[in-house]
Amino acid sequence: MLRSIYGETLWSRRNSLLWYVLGLGLLVAITVGVYPTVREGADTFTQLLESMPSGMMSFFGASDVTEMLSPAGFVNSRVNASIGAVVLAVFAISLGTGAIAGEEDRRTMDLILSVPLSRRRIVLERFAAMVTLILIVAVAILVVMIVANPRVDLNFSIANMVASNLELALLAL
Repeated sequence: MLRSIYGETLWSRRNSLLWYVLGLGLLVAITVGVYPTVREGADTFTQLLESMPSGMMSFFGASDVTEMLSPAGFVNSRVNASIGAVVLAVFAISLGTGAIAGEEDRRTMDLILSVPLSRRRIVLERFAAMVTLILIVAVAILVVMIVANPRVDLNFSIANMVASNLELALLAL
């Protein structure tokens, strides 16, 4: 595994990957777990959301109150449109900057460039590792959603959950 730039990148990012998977998995679990409370107190939440400025709804990725209080709208507003998207984007940015600037900071760029590989291959392997790591996080989020879906009666289809997590991963890339 450590015989390639791809493997070395995956290995060196294993700790941050673990923390991002745990953090985003916990975010999804809490969001899904809180939804029954939102469903039961829909009248109160409707009044609260209607009293907010109209720009706040678009900030959460919803166009109206009923969309925001639906299961898909609620999970989307927390995971895909705001907190989850920002956290996964931060992960992707850290991967991208660490690929070059991190090597320069650790003073290992010369060592990597001295390997008998083309610079194109080094960049492509780093990018492939970045895609792999982001997809691992997206799949972890998907697994949490699939496990939580029947427990909370969200009635999400597998296809919709896969599509939303693919969207999240593509946004981060």
